[in-house]
Amino acid sequence: MTNGSIPEYHLLFETGSGDVTLEVRLADRDRAKICSFPSKQISWAEVLKLFRPDGTPIEQMSFDEWLFNLRKVEIEPGKRRVTLVIQ
Repeated sequence: MTNGSIPEYHLLFETGSGDVTLEVRLADRDRAKICSFPSKQISWAEVLKLFRPDGTPIEQMSFDEWLFNLRKVEIEPGKRRVTLVIQ
């Protein structure tokens, strides 16, 4: 599930089921034009995986062994969407 203490995105949200759409976008808009991440379906309970047991949010995540800083987590309950902004 993790590379040391850094969670791997694909392993963290591997069920692929739920009614919440998880999206990832790059903070750098120029890089975002050439790099994209597929959205995933997750459950609200899986959103908690973005936080440590003490309630603090995780700050780094790997995507296919590339390390990224998690800059922001946008949670939109009405739209049933969570967006991870990475850099």
